[in-house]
Amino acid sequence: MKKVFRFLSLFFGIILLFCGCVEHTQPIPGKGNGPVLIGALLPLTGADKIQGERMLSGLQYAEYELNSQRGINNRTVKLLVFDSAAEGAYTAYLSAVQAGVSGIICGNTGDELQNVFAPAEKYSIPTIIARDTADSNVNANPFIFRSIYTDSQQSEALAAYLWYWRQMQRICVLMDNSPEAVCERNNARAVAASFRDLGGTVTDTPVYRDNNFSKAINEALITGPQAIIVSARGKRAAAILAELRQKGYKGAICGTDGWDTPEFFKSLTVKDPGDCVYISCFTPSETSEEFKDFSAGFRRRHFHEPGNLETISYDALKLLAIGLGRAESLRDFRKNWLAIRNHFGCAATYTMLKRGKVDRTMYINAIEPAKANGLGCQGRLLRSFMHSRLATYRY
Repeated sequence: MKKVFRFLSLFFGIILLFCGCVEHTQPIPGKGNGPVLIGALLPLTGADKIQGERMLSGLQYAEYELNSQRGINNRTVKLLVFDSAAEGAYTAYLSAVQAGVSGIICGNTGDELQNVFAPAEKYSIPTIIARDTADSNVNANPFIFRSIYTDSQQSEALAAYLWYWRQMQRICVLMDNSPEAVCERNNARAVAASFRDLGGTVTDTPVYRDNNFSKAINEALITGPQAIIVSARGKRAAAILAELRQKGYKGAICGTDGWDTPEFFKSLTVKDPGDCVYISCFTPSETSEEFKDFSAGFRRRHFHEPGNLETISYDALKLLAIGLGRAESLRDFRKNWLAIRNHFGCAATYTMLKRGKVDRTMYINAIEPAKANGLGCQGRLLRSFMHSRLATYRY
Protein backbone atom coordinates (compact mmCIF):
# COMPACT_ATOMS: atom_id res chain seq x y z
CA MET A 1 0.00 0.00 0.00
CA LYS A 2 2.85 2.35 0.88
CA LYS A 3 4.50 1.65 -2.48
CA VAL A 4 1.25 2.48 -4.29
CA PHE A 5 0.94 5.73 -2.31
CA ARG A 6 4.54 6.72 -3.11
CA PHE A 7 3.98 5.94 -6.79
CA LEU A 8 0.82 8.03 -6.92
CA SER A 9 2.53 10.92 -5.10
CA LEU A 10 5.43 10.84 -7.56
CA PHE A 11 3.04 10.55 -10.51
CA PHE A 12 0.93 13.54 -9.49
CA GLY A 13 4.05 15.51 -8.57
CA ILE A 14 5.38 15.01 -12.09
CA ILE A 15 2.00 16.03 -13.55
CA LEU A 16 1.95 19.22 -11.46
CA LEU A 17 5.53 20.04 -12.40
CA PHE A 18 4.75 19.48 -16.07
CA CYS A 19 1.64 21.64 -15.85
CA GLY A 20 3.63 24.39 -14.21
CA CYS A 21 6.19 24.29 -17.01
CA VAL A 22 3.45 24.45 -19.63
CA GLU A 23 1.96 27.50 -17.95
CA HIS A 24 5.31 29.24 -17.72
CA THR A 25 6.19 28.60 -21.38
CA GLN A 26 2.74 29.48 -22.71
CA PRO A 27 3.03 32.49 -25.04
CA ILE A 28 2.15 35.88 -23.60
CA PRO A 29 -1.05 37.12 -25.31
CA GLY A 30 -1.03 40.03 -27.71
CA LYS A 31 1.61 39.10 -30.28
CA GLY A 32 1.50 40.79 -33.67
CA ASN A 33 2.49 44.01 -35.39
CA GLY A 34 -0.09 46.28 -33.82
CA PRO A 35 0.16 48.19 -30.54
CA VAL A 36 1.08 46.38 -27.33
CA LEU A 37 -2.12 46.53 -25.31
CA ILE A 38 -1.78 47.10 -21.55
CA GLY A 39 -4.76 46.76 -19.25
CA ALA A 40 -5.23 49.08 -16.28
CA LEU A 41 -7.76 48.06 -13.62
CA LEU A 42 -8.58 51.20 -11.65
CA PRO A 43 -11.46 52.44 -9.47
CA LEU A 44 -12.83 55.28 -11.59
CA THR A 45 -16.16 55.50 -9.77
CA GLY A 46 -17.15 55.19 -6.14
CA ALA A 47 -15.22 55.99 -2.96
CA ASP A 48 -11.75 55.54 -4.50
CA LYS A 49 -12.43 57.49 -7.69
CA ILE A 50 -9.88 60.23 -6.95
CA GLN A 51 -7.14 57.69 -6.25
CA GLY A 52 -7.98 55.85 -9.46
CA GLU A 53 -7.85 59.04 -11.51
CA ARG A 54 -4.49 59.98 -10.04
CA MET A 55 -3.08 56.55 -10.83
CA LEU A 56 -4.45 56.81 -14.36
CA SER A 57 -2.63 60.10 -14.98
CA GLY A 58 0.67 58.45 -14.00
CA LEU A 59 0.02 55.52 -16.34
CA GLN A 60 -0.94 57.86 -19.17
CA TYR A 61 2.28 59.82 -18.82
CA ALA A 62 4.33 56.60 -18.87
CA GLU A 63 2.41 55.56 -22.01
CA TYR A 64 3.23 58.92 -23.59
CA GLU A 65 6.93 58.60 -22.76
CA LEU A 66 7.17 55.04 -24.04
CA ASN A 67 5.55 56.03 -27.32
CA SER A 68 7.87 59.02 -27.61
CA GLN A 69 10.75 56.54 -27.66
CA ARG A 70 10.57 52.93 -28.88
CA GLY A 71 7.43 51.72 -27.16
CA ILE A 72 7.70 48.05 -26.23
CA ASN A 73 9.62 45.86 -28.67
CA ASN A 74 9.46 48.70 -31.21
CA ARG A 75 5.67 48.64 -31.07
CA THR A 76 3.53 51.46 -29.73
CA VAL A 77 1.81 51.07 -26.38
CA LYS A 78 -1.93 51.44 -25.97
CA LEU A 79 -3.42 51.69 -22.49
CA LEU A 80 -6.88 50.13 -22.05
CA VAL A 81 -8.63 51.27 -18.88
CA PHE A 82 -11.26 49.24 -17.02
CA ASP A 83 -13.27 50.47 -14.04
CA SER A 84 -12.67 47.90 -11.29
CA ALA A 85 -15.19 49.65 -9.04
CA ALA A 86 -18.09 49.60 -11.50
CA GLU A 87 -17.43 46.21 -13.11
CA GLY A 88 -15.78 44.44 -10.21
CA ALA A 89 -12.12 43.44 -10.43
CA TYR A 90 -12.84 39.92 -11.71
CA THR A 91 -15.09 41.09 -14.54
CA ALA A 92 -12.73 43.96 -15.39
CA TYR A 93 -9.84 41.50 -15.60
CA LEU A 94 -11.79 39.26 -17.99
CA SER A 95 -12.64 42.32 -20.10
CA ALA A 96 -8.93 43.11 -20.35
CA VAL A 97 -8.18 39.50 -21.34
CA GLN A 98 -10.83 39.58 -24.07
CA ALA A 99 -9.31 42.79 -25.40
CA GLY A 100 -6.01 40.95 -25.95
CA VAL A 101 -3.73 42.70 -23.44
CA SER A 102 -0.13 41.56 -22.93
CA GLY A 103 0.08 42.82 -19.34
CA ILE A 104 -2.12 44.23 -16.61
CA ILE A 105 -1.56 46.79 -13.86
CA CYS A 106 -3.90 46.62 -10.89
CA GLY A 107 -3.87 46.37 -7.11
CA ASN A 108 -5.65 49.37 -5.69
CA THR A 109 -6.83 47.22 -2.75
CA GLY A 110 -6.22 43.74 -1.38
CA ASP A 111 -9.82 42.73 -2.04
CA GLU A 112 -9.39 43.71 -5.67
CA LEU A 113 -6.31 41.53 -6.00
CA GLN A 114 -7.97 38.48 -4.46
CA ASN A 115 -10.42 38.55 -7.36
CA VAL A 116 -7.77 38.56 -10.10
CA PHE A 117 -5.52 35.72 -8.93
CA ALA A 118 -7.51 33.00 -10.69
CA PRO A 119 -7.85 34.68 -14.11
CA ALA A 120 -4.22 35.84 -14.00
CA GLU A 121 -3.08 32.24 -13.67
CA LYS A 122 -5.62 30.89 -16.18
CA TYR A 123 -4.67 33.32 -18.95
CA SER A 124 -0.90 33.58 -18.24
CA ILE A 125 -0.85 37.37 -18.20
CA PRO A 126 1.89 39.20 -16.25
CA THR A 127 0.07 41.32 -13.68
CA ILE A 128 1.74 44.10 -11.68
CA ILE A 129 0.69 45.21 -8.20
CA ALA A 130 1.17 48.97 -8.22
CA ARG A 131 -0.35 50.03 -4.91
CA ASP A 132 -1.69 47.40 -2.48
CA THR A 133 0.84 46.54 0.26
CA ALA A 134 -0.72 43.40 1.82
CA ASP A 135 1.89 40.73 2.62
CA SER A 136 -0.63 38.02 1.77
CA ASN A 137 -0.23 38.88 -1.91
CA VAL A 138 3.50 38.08 -1.95
CA ASN A 139 4.13 34.82 -3.83
CA ALA A 140 0.37 34.21 -3.93
CA ASN A 141 0.40 33.60 -7.66
CA PRO A 142 3.24 32.98 -10.18
CA PHE A 143 1.72 35.54 -12.56
CA ILE A 144 1.57 38.37 -10.02
CA PHE A 145 4.55 40.73 -9.68
CA ARG A 146 5.06 43.61 -7.24
CA SER A 147 6.56 47.08 -7.61
CA ILE A 148 5.32 48.41 -4.25
CA TYR A 149 6.65 47.41 -0.82
CA THR A 150 4.66 45.30 1.66
CA ASP A 151 3.12 46.18 5.02
CA SER A 152 5.90 44.33 6.83
CA GLN A 153 8.59 46.22 4.89
CA GLN A 154 7.21 49.66 5.73
CA SER A 155 6.68 48.60 9.35
CA GLU A 156 10.26 47.35 9.61
CA ALA A 157 11.49 50.66 8.20
CA LEU A 158 9.53 52.71 10.75
CA ALA A 159 10.61 50.51 13.66
CA ALA A 160 14.26 50.70 12.56
CA TYR A 161 14.08 54.49 12.28
CA LEU A 162 12.79 54.80 15.86
CA TRP A 163 15.23 52.25 17.27
CA TYR A 164 18.46 53.08 15.42
CA TRP A 165 18.21 56.76 14.52
CA ARG A 166 16.01 58.05 17.32
CA GLN A 167 17.36 55.55 19.88
CA MET A 168 13.92 55.07 21.41
CA GLN A 169 13.21 52.25 23.83
CA ARG A 170 9.46 52.47 24.42
CA ILE A 171 6.58 52.91 21.99
CA CYS A 172 2.81 52.49 22.18
CA VAL A 173 0.78 51.27 19.20
CA LEU A 174 -2.85 52.33 18.74
CA MET A 175 -4.93 49.54 17.17
CA ASP A 176 -7.85 50.42 14.89
CA ASN A 177 -10.49 47.69 15.22
CA SER A 178 -12.89 49.20 12.68
CA PRO A 179 -14.25 46.66 10.16
CA GLU A 180 -12.69 48.41 7.16
CA ALA A 181 -9.29 48.99 8.78
CA VAL A 182 -7.69 45.65 7.90
CA CYS A 183 -4.58 47.24 6.38
CA GLU A 184 -4.21 49.62 9.33
CA ARG A 185 -4.38 46.75 11.85
CA ASN A 186 -1.84 44.73 9.86
CA ASN A 187 0.54 47.67 9.84
CA ALA A 188 0.07 48.33 13.56
CA ARG A 189 0.78 44.70 14.46
CA ALA A 190 3.81 44.61 12.15
CA VAL A 191 5.34 47.79 13.66
CA ALA A 192 4.90 46.37 17.16
CA ALA A 193 6.47 43.03 16.18
CA SER A 194 9.39 44.71 14.36
CA PHE A 195 10.14 47.01 17.29
CA ARG A 196 10.11 44.10 19.74
CA ASP A 197 12.42 42.12 17.44
CA LEU A 198 14.93 44.98 17.61
CA GLY A 199 14.86 44.85 21.42
CA GLY A 200 12.39 47.64 22.14
CA THR A 201 9.35 47.62 24.43
CA VAL A 202 5.76 48.08 23.26
CA THR A 203 4.11 49.57 26.35
CA ASP A 204 0.54 48.82 25.22
CA THR A 205 -1.67 48.33 22.15
CA PRO A 206 -4.93 50.13 23.05
CA VAL A 207 -7.84 49.25 20.76
CA TYR A 208 -10.40 51.69 19.36
CA ARG A 209 -13.20 51.43 16.82
CA ASP A 210 -14.31 53.96 14.22
CA ASN A 211 -13.85 57.49 15.64
CA ASN A 212 -14.21 56.47 19.28
CA PHE A 213 -10.52 56.73 20.08
CA SER A 214 -10.41 59.00 23.16
CA LYS A 215 -10.29 56.11 25.65
CA ALA A 216 -7.50 54.40 23.68
CA ILE A 217 -5.52 57.66 23.65
CA ASN A 218 -5.85 57.98 27.44
CA GLU A 219 -4.65 54.39 27.87
CA ALA A 220 -1.67 55.11 25.62
CA LEU A 221 -0.67 58.26 27.50
CA ILE A 222 -0.69 56.48 30.87
CA THR A 223 2.12 54.15 29.71
CA GLY A 224 4.50 57.06 29.05
CA PRO A 225 5.83 56.03 25.60
CA GLN A 226 8.51 57.93 23.71
CA ALA A 227 6.50 57.52 20.51
CA ILE A 228 2.92 56.60 19.67
CA ILE A 229 2.14 54.77 16.43
CA VAL A 230 -1.06 55.90 14.72
CA SER A 231 -1.69 53.45 11.89
CA ALA A 232 -4.77 55.21 10.54
CA ARG A 233 -5.42 57.24 7.43
CA GLY A 234 -7.07 60.43 6.25
CA LYS A 235 -9.37 62.36 8.59
CA ARG A 236 -9.18 59.78 11.37
CA ALA A 237 -5.39 59.92 11.55
CA ALA A 238 -5.48 63.74 11.59
CA ALA A 239 -8.10 63.74 14.38
CA ILE A 240 -6.09 61.31 16.55
CA LEU A 241 -2.94 63.39 16.07
CA ALA A 242 -4.79 66.56 17.07
CA GLU A 243 -6.27 65.00 20.21
CA LEU A 244 -2.90 63.64 21.31
CA ARG A 245 -1.44 67.15 21.15
CA GLN A 246 -4.49 68.70 22.83
CA LYS A 247 -4.02 66.30 25.74
CA GLY A 248 -0.42 67.44 26.15
CA TYR A 249 1.55 64.61 24.58
CA LYS A 250 5.01 65.93 23.56
CA GLY A 251 6.59 62.76 22.18
CA ALA A 252 6.83 61.55 18.60
CA ILE A 253 3.67 60.59 16.74
CA CYS A 254 4.32 58.21 13.86
CA GLY A 255 2.27 56.89 10.95
CA THR A 256 2.56 54.53 8.04
CA ASP A 257 1.85 55.51 4.45
CA GLY A 258 -1.84 55.97 5.27
CA TRP A 259 -0.81 59.50 6.26
CA ASP A 260 0.60 60.22 2.82
CA THR A 261 -2.66 61.52 1.34
CA PRO A 262 -4.08 64.97 0.54
CA GLU A 263 -7.06 64.15 2.78
CA PHE A 264 -4.80 63.74 5.81
CA PHE A 265 -3.01 67.06 5.34
CA LYS A 266 -6.22 68.94 4.56
CA SER A 267 -7.76 67.54 7.76
CA LEU A 268 -4.95 68.61 10.11
CA THR A 269 -6.32 71.21 12.51
CA VAL A 270 -3.07 71.84 14.39
CA LYS A 271 -0.80 74.38 12.74
CA ASP A 272 2.29 72.92 14.37
CA PRO A 273 1.89 69.15 14.92
CA GLY A 274 5.33 68.88 16.52
CA ASP A 275 7.47 65.75 16.20
CA CYS A 276 5.56 63.72 13.59
CA VAL A 277 7.00 61.27 11.04
CA TYR A 278 5.50 58.83 8.58
CA ILE A 279 6.47 56.30 5.93
CA SER A 280 6.05 57.25 2.28
CA CYS A 281 6.47 55.46 -1.04
CA PHE A 282 7.65 58.66 -2.73
CA THR A 283 9.25 62.00 -1.95
CA PRO A 284 8.75 65.27 -3.85
CA SER A 285 12.16 66.29 -2.47
CA GLU A 286 13.98 64.23 -5.11
CA THR A 287 16.62 66.42 -6.77
CA SER A 288 17.90 64.25 -9.63
CA GLU A 289 17.74 65.60 -13.17
CA GLU A 290 15.64 62.60 -14.23
CA PHE A 291 12.98 63.38 -11.66
CA LYS A 292 13.00 67.09 -12.51
CA ASP A 293 12.44 66.23 -16.18
CA PHE A 294 9.61 63.87 -15.26
CA SER A 295 7.91 66.44 -13.00
CA ALA A 296 8.15 69.20 -15.60
CA GLY A 297 6.81 66.99 -18.38
CA PHE A 298 4.00 65.66 -16.18
CA ARG A 299 2.91 69.18 -15.24
CA ARG A 300 2.80 70.23 -18.90
CA ARG A 301 0.46 67.36 -19.79
CA HIS A 302 -1.67 67.05 -16.64
CA PHE A 303 -1.50 70.56 -15.11
CA HIS A 304 -0.72 69.48 -11.55
CA GLU A 305 2.21 68.21 -9.52
CA PRO A 306 2.77 64.44 -9.51
CA GLY A 307 2.33 62.81 -6.10
CA ASN A 308 2.75 59.33 -4.69
CA LEU A 309 -0.03 57.64 -6.71
CA GLU A 310 1.04 59.22 -9.98
CA THR A 311 4.67 58.21 -9.57
CA ILE A 312 4.14 54.62 -8.40
CA SER A 313 1.77 54.03 -11.33
CA TYR A 314 4.23 55.61 -13.77
CA ASP A 315 6.99 53.34 -12.46
CA ALA A 316 4.74 50.26 -12.62
CA LEU A 317 4.15 50.68 -16.36
CA LYS A 318 7.82 51.41 -17.06
CA LEU A 319 8.80 48.26 -15.12
CA LEU A 320 6.15 46.20 -16.93
CA ALA A 321 7.64 47.41 -20.23
CA ILE A 322 11.07 46.13 -19.14
CA GLY A 323 9.56 42.76 -18.28
CA LEU A 324 7.82 42.49 -21.65
CA GLY A 325 10.97 43.36 -23.61
CA ARG A 326 11.52 40.49 -26.09
CA ALA A 327 9.52 38.20 -23.80
CA GLU A 328 7.75 35.34 -25.57
CA SER A 329 6.49 33.61 -22.41
CA LEU A 330 6.07 34.16 -18.70
CA ARG A 331 9.43 32.47 -18.19
CA ASP A 332 11.04 35.16 -20.36
CA PHE A 333 9.11 37.86 -18.52
CA ARG A 334 10.24 36.58 -15.12
CA LYS A 335 13.85 36.44 -16.32
CA ASN A 336 13.64 40.07 -17.44
CA TRP A 337 11.88 41.06 -14.21
CA LEU A 338 14.47 39.45 -11.94
CA ALA A 339 17.25 41.10 -13.96
CA ILE A 340 16.03 44.54 -12.80
CA ARG A 341 18.73 45.81 -10.46
CA ASN A 342 18.98 49.32 -9.00
CA HIS A 343 16.55 50.65 -11.57
CA PHE A 344 15.99 54.34 -10.98
CA GLY A 345 12.28 55.15 -11.15
CA CYS A 346 10.46 58.32 -10.22
CA ALA A 347 9.01 56.93 -6.98
CA ALA A 348 11.98 54.78 -5.94
CA THR A 349 14.98 52.72 -6.92
CA TYR A 350 14.01 49.10 -7.57
CA THR A 351 15.66 45.70 -7.38
CA MET A 352 13.35 42.76 -8.05
CA LEU A 353 13.62 39.66 -5.89
CA LYS A 354 12.34 36.12 -6.16
CA ARG A 355 8.97 34.96 -4.82
CA GLY A 356 7.16 38.18 -5.59
CA LYS A 357 9.32 40.43 -3.41
CA VAL A 358 10.93 43.76 -4.19
CA ASP A 359 13.75 45.75 -2.62
CA ARG A 360 13.04 49.45 -3.08
CA THR A 361 13.61 52.85 -1.57
CA MET A 362 11.82 53.61 1.69
CA TYR A 363 11.19 57.18 2.82
CA ILE A 364 10.77 58.67 6.30
CA ASN A 365 9.01 62.04 6.09
CA ALA A 366 8.44 64.65 8.77
CA ILE A 367 5.51 67.07 8.93
CA GLU A 368 6.43 70.72 8.63
CA PRO A 369 4.25 73.31 10.41
CA ALA A 370 1.77 75.44 8.47
CA LYS A 371 3.21 78.62 6.94
CA ALA A 372 2.17 82.19 7.72
CA ASN A 373 1.23 82.67 4.06
CA GLY A 374 -1.68 80.26 4.44
CA LEU A 375 0.11 77.15 3.18
CA GLY A 376 -0.90 74.21 5.37
CA CYS A 377 1.27 71.50 6.90
CA GLN A 378 3.48 69.68 4.40
CA GLY A 379 5.62 66.57 4.34
CA ARG A 380 9.41 66.92 4.27
CA LEU A 381 11.93 64.15 3.61
CA LEU A 382 14.04 63.12 6.60
CA ARG A 383 15.73 59.94 5.38
CA SER A 384 15.68 57.59 2.43
CA PHE A 385 17.24 54.14 2.21
CA MET A 386 16.91 50.81 0.44
CA HIS A 387 14.93 48.36 2.51
CA SER A 388 17.64 45.70 2.17
CA ARG A 389 20.12 47.94 3.99
CA LEU A 390 18.07 48.43 7.15
CA ALA A 391 20.24 46.08 9.14
CA THR A 392 23.39 48.03 8.23
CA TYR A 393 22.09 51.43 9.31
CA ARG A 394 22.80 52.91 12.69
CA TYR A 395 22.17 56.28 14.32
